[in-house]
Parts: sequence; structure tokens; C-alpha cells
Amino acid sequence: MRSFINNKVLHDVTNILRIMMKKLINSHMKIKLILPLLFLLGGILFSQTRYLDEVFENVIKTENVVYGNAPDLPFLFLFEWNTVDIDLDMDIYTPIGDTLTNRPVIIFAHSGAFFSGHNELDDVVDLAISAAKRGYVAISINYRYGLNIISTYSGERAVYRGVQDAGAAIRYLREFPEEFGINPDQIFMWGTSAGALIALHLSYLDDEDRPVATYGGGSDPDLGCPICEGNDYAHDPKPNAIVSCWGAIGGLDWINSEDTVPAILFHGTLDPIVPFNSGLPFTLNIALPIVYGSNPIHERLDEVGIENELHAESGELHEYWGTVNGNWFLGPNEYFYQIQSDAYSFLYNYLDCSQQNPLSLCLVAEGGLSEVLVEWEPNAFAESYNIYRDGEFVGNIPSDNSFYLDDGTFGDATGFGLSYDSEYCYTIATIDASGNEDIISDEVCAYTLPQLQVFLDLDLSLANADVAVVDSPFGDLTGDGNIDAVIMVKMVNFFPINGYQFNYTMNPGIVDILAPFDGTNIQFDICITQAMEAGMDELTAAAYCESEGYSIGIQSIIGAPGNSGMVMGFDINGTGYIPAGFPGDGGNEGNLLTVLVLDSQYYGLGDEVTVTISDFIVSGVNPLTGGLVTLSACDADLDPLNGCFDVDSFSTPVSDCFGIPGGPAVEDACGVCDGDGLPCFASGDVNLDGELNILDVVILVNMILGIEDESIYGDMNNDATINILDVVLLVNEILGIE
Repeated sequence: MRSFINNKVLHDVTNILRIMMKKLINSHMKIKLILPLLFLLGGILFSQTRYLDEVFENVIKTENVVYGNAPDLPFLFLFEWNTVDIDLDMDIYTPIGDTLTNRPVIIFAHSGAFFSGHNELDDVVDLAISAAKRGYVAISINYRYGLNIISTYSGERAVYRGVQDAGAAIRYLREFPEEFGINPDQIFMWGTSAGALIALHLSYLDDEDRPVATYGGGSDPDLGCPICEGNDYAHDPKPNAIVSCWGAIGGLDWINSEDTVPAILFHGTLDPIVPFNSGLPFTLNIALPIVYGSNPIHERLDEVGIENELHAESGELHEYWGTVNGNWFLGPNEYFYQIQSDAYSFLYNYLDCSQQNPLSLCLVAEGGLSEVLVEWEPNAFAESYNIYRDGEFVGNIPSDNSFYLDDGTFGDATGFGLSYDSEYCYTIATIDASGNEDIISDEVCAYTLPQLQVFLDLDLSLANADVAVVDSPFGDLTGDGNIDAVIMVKMVNFFPINGYQFNYTMNPGIVDILAPFDGTNIQFDICITQAMEAGMDELTAAAYCESEGYSIGIQSIIGAPGNSGMVMGFDINGTGYIPAGFPGDGGNEGNLLTVLVLDSQYYGLGDEVTVTISDFIVSGVNPLTGGLVTLSACDADLDPLNGCFDVDSFSTPVSDCFGIPGGPAVEDACGVCDGDGLPCFASGDVNLDGELNILDVVILVNMILGIEDESIYGDMNNDATINILDVVLLVNEILGIE
């Protein structure tokens, strides 16, 4: 096996030995006893590192722990309407004598082509034992089968069921971390063959990527969303990193920049079962979907910026570590141990600092508004700590503090704070009882926030009612039965927001804003609705959406409906907020601050309306101190020198016959705008019988003489007066004389 000794381990071991030496010296032991002890300890420590080496001798196995329940196919997978609910179980391996209670987890998923196999196959058992001996909590899961070789889409459905089950296992573990003594934020997954397909799809297949086959058809049921089977625990089902041994995925475009799961991939280049590049899986010459193996997966992960490693073994076949369908056959061989060495080294990078080295300071720094918060793990041997910024001594603080908020000064000194948008780098040193520096942390750096912390931007893509009817995801916000046209105000904010205010104007002022709605709350409600449509109950859906970063937000109010005015947001209870959202923040590009609903009735002419928002006032919560701060806000062009306002325009809806955008008036059959729609008659047809003749002349003369009531149809020349000229024109009309 390859050596794992690196500079970090050497540094950590040196610090451990230095501390032990000082303790021994302070206890007045003879120096001749120290050196042999140090050599002995050095030999042990240099060869044994938890999570990399097998530091425990024995493992205890807890069998058949139930993590969920789901519908299973009991009869050779020929039909999918005859399901029977089964318990989903797993075996748990833990090291005997382990005193830690915040341990990382590895879930092992076995091979079997989705129609055979179990969690006690040779390779996954040996892997689980080896992982537990390294200090992990190791879990080997059973999952549902279901590959029907006479069904053209059963392959997709079989993989999907396995993904649901693996996700249920992760959610179960995150629900009960104390019971198993685990860190719920460090759950890794290791799959082999079919199990690797599960790990890859669980990591990168999102609900919107669901294969059509999973929705069912005919007598085949809809399998539900990826997190809607097994159990109802509302936690993220994705692992924190994966190990894929000869795996594949059904679509490379399912892997995108919003995915975050790192992967290490092992594959033989001549694998005839699961292709190294692309092809049909399991060498079954049937209509299974094409899959993409480790090589194109590695290229796609590189393309979207997800950390990964590819270990391609030239000329090797499937399960080249010495198994056939998970059972040892001329194995385990040297590849089995080399793969473990590479995989555990990879996963080690994603452990907490304190797990990698409990005696290290694990220094972290977070930039704020003209300040940086520096935090570290307390050290039991420290009497105090020295703080260094950019290599310069800042000050010394007592050992009962394990954080320092650096505002550019120290102690009671006052100043102007650190510079905006600048990098500052820190180290921390422990001070021992003799006043000497002992452990020195690694250097960590952080950027302070820019001078502007909030940027607002208008989005008028749904302000035209004709467009909103087709494209709006918001529907009828006002409850009047119509899809609302809206103005969206978007925001990038580096701090959580607990209040805001801005003014708006529209030119020409031909339409009013009726009401504002908090954008954060709208997105939260949309998430809940979609989760419930996918099969969750309301409470589970709400918990899931909160776990995904959605928030209930704050109330939005308007001074008064109109074409100009003020919009304000706050929470009367003082608990609501809009979370920070900015490009690079976990894939979040920003927040929808508020949605302004436009009146469906315009009261003036205009083909286009220009909207301006200005006079931004924003209140935030300083995440470093918890205090309230006024944040500097501007428009999204990032240039405060040209004024802090945003202007944009939208085209108005189709006008009615009076020229009013979106108005209700239409021409009647007679061509009269907003007419009463009565039958149309020609001028001169004063008796309304549809014909012009001598009877109309007689009646027209009687109108002039006051014998008959006047009619608009008697005004032949449209001069608003009925007289003898109208009689002449009517006679000419009857005679055909122009």
C-alpha cells in the first residue's frame, strides 16, 4: 500500500510530540525516559492515521436496521402493478473501542445489475469492515431490484428505485445522528457496478431530470419524486462525496454547475459490462438505455467544475479487484487494496478539519463589513492565543476565547475598520504556560465585503399582461380570477435582509401598482406546492423546502396603490428575513425581493411604460455579530457614480378600440367602439325595416314636421340636424342618384 505521510501529517504529529514532551518535562521525569518514548510514539503515529489507516482491530456489526419501507416487485419483475411493501434494511459496522461521537459515514451499495445481489456480498462486507477499522461508521444497504428485460424502460425505473432507496437511507441517518454517533454533514457513498450507478444518479439526477419512464403508464405506477419513497424525513438525500467503482450515468447533461458532489471514479478501459465510455449496460442485448461510463463522466465533471478523480486501468475488465457479481473470484487482488488507498485519500479531503487532526486549530475566517471574523478550535494546552494579520502581530487574547472579530484595531482602540473588498490573511498561535508560542495554525484568508452590499434590479419580463398569461409562474396573486401582470424587483445581497424600502414611478402614469408580495415567500410557497405535487404532505414539504434554503421572508406593503409611491418590507414579529443570495453562494444567483402586481385596467394611452425604482434603504443582519446594520444599496450596474436607481421599460398589452392598453372596449357589429351591439341599419332607414323606400321618405318628412320622433338614421349627412336636405339625399339614395 502507498504511504500517506504528507507535510500536513508531519506538521500535526510534530505538534503532538512537542506537547507531550513539554508535559513530560514539566512533570520532572528524567530526560532519558523521554527519548525512547518519543521514538516509540513517532513510529506509531507516523504509520497510523485515522480515516486513512486501519487504527482499530475489531468491528461490531449491527444487522437488519430498517431505514424505510417501499413498494417492491415480488414476481420476477414481469409486471409492476403487483407491488408489495417491504422494509428497507442495512447493516451497520462500527469500530470497537471508539470514543468519538461525530464520525463520518460511508454507505456501501452492492453490485447485481438490479436483479440480484445483497448487502452481504464479499466485497461490500470486506469494504465495510475495512472502513470501520479506519474509524468510519460503515453501512451496507439493501435496495430494491426490478430489472425486467422484456420492458424497454425498466432499466431506468430500476435505477430510479435504487436511487430513491439510497436517498432514503441518507435521510434516515441525518434524522438520527446522535443515535449512531455520526456527523450528518459527512455522509459518503461508495457503489460498485449497479451500486455505483445508484451513487452517481443520486448525486446528479434532480427531480426535473426524471426519466419519462419513471412516471409510469398503463398499469405501471408513477414512481414518485426522488425523495418521496422510503420514509418522510425531510433532509438532503445527496451524499457529500462518492466513490464509483465501474459505474455509469444515464445522461451527462444531468450533471451541471449547480451540483456539488465530488467523485472519485475507478474503471477498467475494456469493461464489457458497464462501458468505460458509452454503450449498453450489463451486456444484455435488449432495449436498455444507453449509459455513459467513467470517462465521459470525468470529462463532464471537469467541464462544470466539480472536483473529481478518474483512475482508469488500461486493459482491465469489470470488477477487476477480483470479484464476480460481488463474490471473490481469484481475489481480493492488489487492485482491491490500491483502490481503497486512493478512495480513502480522496475522501479524507472532505472530512472536517477536527476529524483530520483533533489537535489542530482548524482556523477559519469570514469576511464581513469592514471586518473579519476569525474562529478556531480551542486547544486544551493553550494559556492564550496570539493573533497575526498578514504576518503582523495584532494582539493576544485569553484562552477562553476561540474567536476574534477583527475590525482593524485591537482592544479598546478605535479606527475606521478594515478596507472594503480587500483580502486579509491570518494565523493563530497558542501560548503555553511558559509564555512561548506552541502550535501555529495554517494561514487562512478572507475578503471583506465590497463598499456596496445590496444591488437591486428591475425585471419587467412579466409586466405585459399578454405575456404574463402565458409565462407567469405566480398565477393569480390578487385573487380576482386573472393571471396577474407583475413587476419583479430582484436583489443581490451579501447579508441577510430584515427590512427594505424604495420608491417607484411609472411614465406615462397610465397604470397602477395594486399590491406588493414578498418574493422570498412566493418562492417558498412555490417550492412547497411542487413538493406536494411530487407526493409529500404539507409539513414534510415545508421542512424539505426550508432545508433547501427557502425562507418565509418578510411582509411587503405599499403606501397606497398608484403609478408612483413607496414599497416597504419588514417583519412585525422581528423574526423573518431574506437570506443572503449572491453569485457563487452555493449556486444561488440572488433573491426575488418583491413582486409588484399591476392593475389590469389602464386609464390612458401608451405603447410603452418606463419604470424607475430609487431611494433604496436596506436593513440587514450582520452574520458576524448578529447586530442590525444599514447596508449600502445601489442598482445592479454596480456603478454608484451614475446614481443609485434602476430604469427599464415594458410594452403595454394590446389596446382596445379606444386605444386603452388591455381595455375591455370592442367595436360592435356596426363598427361602434363599445357600442350596444344592436342590429345595424343604413342611414335613411328610419322605420328600421332593412329597406330604403318611399315610406322612409314620408316618415322623414313627418320628423321634420314634428309628427314623428327624430332618429339618428334620418340624419343622412351626419350634420346633427334633420331637415329638407336629408329628404333630398334620401330620395337620391332611393333613385340611385349620387
